[in-house]
Amino acid sequence: SEDNVKIRRNPDLPVPEVNKERTEDIRKRTYYVKGFPLDVSLDALMEFFEKFGKVDQIQMRKDMKRNFKGSIFIVFNSKEDGEKFLNTEPVEYSGTELKKETR
Repeated sequence: SEDNVKIRRNPDLPVPEVNKERTEDIRKRTYYVKGFPLDVSLDALMEFFEKFGKVDQIQMRKDMKRNFKGSIFIVFNSKEDGEKFLNTEPVEYSGTELKKETR
């Protein structure tokens, strides 16, 4: 963004148009996952989720002091990749079973 608060990882890609169809498509590919250690990095999460399929976006949820809460919203590239993740039981990260659900 212009105030340098948000940074695009790939500025070469065009910003997609926001419309009802795109919003619904993203919602179908979005999952809520919790149970991560509070010190995990975004890069570590991206690497972890690669085994389930291509990831479009991970949003790390933070509290008012901008500390990671241990939960994320993840958007997979396809609904099939997301369902593959959702149907894998159990999914563990650093020995802790993750809780996952559709958005």
